[in-house]
Amino acid sequence: MNISRKETVRLLIGQEIFLILISLFWIYIRHPNSFKISGFHAFSEHIPFRNMEIDLKSLGIGLAASLVLVSLSLIISLTYEPFKKSMAILDKMIINKIEKIDIIPLALFSGIAEEIFFRGLLQNGLGIYLSNIIFALLHFPGKEFWVYSLWTLFAGLFLGNIYSYTNNLFIVIVAHVMNNFLALFLWKTFKHKFIKENV
Repeated sequence: MNISRKETVRLLIGQEIFLILISLFWIYIRHPNSFKISGFHAFSEHIPFRNMEIDLKSLGIGLAASLVLVSLSLIISLTYEPFKKSMAILDKMIINKIEKIDIIPLALFSGIAEEIFFRGLLQNGLGIYLSNIIFALLHFPGKEFWVYSLWTLFAGLFLGNIYSYTNNLFIVIVAHVMNNFLALFLWKTFKHKFIKENV
């Protein structure tokens, strides 16, 4: 099935909005009073937003974490053939259909939605391992992506441990957003270095 750039972007952002809606519904079921206008402060006090600090130190930690993830993914992309194959297929399916300008909203929506849902809610409810196994399985659309799914498991555990240690969702949101932005930007710019165009 051949879908356009606009349809691809809408689909990708749509699934992240769906995750945000599930997260809000989950919080509402557990804490219905949080959604009263007078109770907005109470809303911010519930998991996953409790102890969230938005400051320069948290921003710096998030950026540093994203650089670690991007550096490791670059090394794997350049040296491990099965990962290159997974990325080549992913490129044909999705990445080559988006433009560089689309990377900003895609990185923002995916980083925010996935961290609220997987780290902020699932990890707090199911624990770090089960929540990140689910995270990895949702990045496993077919057998060609087993190595990519293993990478997302590692990345999820990396972010999950940062969240467990800092209890600050803002840090992992920054790390996830910047990882996705840099990884997609570098792939779109230098993919000829990673894969052959005829793969």
